[in-house]
Amino acid sequence: TLCVAPASLGDWLETFLFADSSHGEQSLLLKWQTATLATGFRALWGYATGYYPLWPMWVIPLSGFLGTIVFFGRYKRPIVWHEVTPWLLCVSLATASYGWLFDQSVLVVCQIAIVCDALTYRNRLAKALMISSVVLVEVIGFKLRCTPGVFYHHFVWFPVAMLALLYLNQRFLA
Repeated sequence: TLCVAPASLGDWLETFLFADSSHGEQSLLLKWQTATLATGFRALWGYATGYYPLWPMWVIPLSGFLGTIVFFGRYKRPIVWHEVTPWLLCVSLATASYGWLFDQSVLVVCQIAIVCDALTYRNRLAKALMISSVVLVEVIGFKLRCTPGVFYHHFVWFPVAMLALLYLNQRFLA
């Protein structure tokens, strides 16, 4: 984030310190629209009711965190990090309070894991389907980003799409 927008850290810290930031009302932390489920939920709720609740900014990340704890608490075999890391990245990005597009760049780890696994599938159709799906998600994301009027919060689907592909990947490997 700092490489793309060097002033972002200062802007972010300023939103904690001053109710009226130098960048105007849009820079207030609770008005940010980023690529997370919390922002997506708040946007839908606000669109329907005119009121943008604050609780999703805490409840959704907390549920992601608690879900991760429960997952590892029930994980009965030794943790194989190259298998669990893509899942953790997707869940953490989807359930974070805030997430920018450059934060989602870590999902390349998921894409690499999926494609590497797909190359080992015995079924050629499954292999083609999985690799095509990863490419399709990327093409949709690229096309969406090049569309005027599309901003960060329109990418809330991306980590969820990666989770779906990871699930499909496990099914094909089984």
